[in-house]
Amino acid sequence: VLMRRLTCMNLHDVQIVQNNAKSELVIIVGDTISKATLSEILLTQGNVSFKADTILNLDRENLLQVVANFDDPKHPALCITLNENKWKVWENITTRNMNKPVAFVIDGKEYAAPQIMEPISHGMISLTGGGFSRSEVGKLVTIISSGPLPFKFNIVSIN
Repeated sequence: VLMRRLTCMNLHDVQIVQNNAKSELVIIVGDTISKATLSEILLTQGNVSFKADTILNLDRENLLQVVANFDDPKHPALCITLNENKWKVWENITTRNMNKPVAFVIDGKEYAAPQIMEPISHGMISLTGGGFSRSEVGKLVTIISSGPLPFKFNIVSIN
């Protein structure tokens, strides 16, 4: 999962080495990336949900596709396509919550809460109104598409 996340960020000079003496993973990134972005990519667990009158938790099996859409440069979009097994659940949530916000949440942090204008029956979600920057949409695509981390860890140092 870590390597998928780093690769999705277009980082190619990456090594992950296990240091058994200290029970730690050493991640070496030769590419240029900010410490803040690297920390966010590595420390965000990646548990995705939509919260309204009920909670829709999503994992990699529920997601058909997660992509960034930059067609409108002023409003980058995070586009999520659900597998068919979640289409009806999503349609029911959007039907019950018309003209109400539905929160898009990762690891308990709300990233957007768009108002539902009509039922969404096709399982395609496009989040544009959250004021996302291009880089934030890219990070979210990376985190969501790579799946949740199988464990928690701390960053000891970033050089």
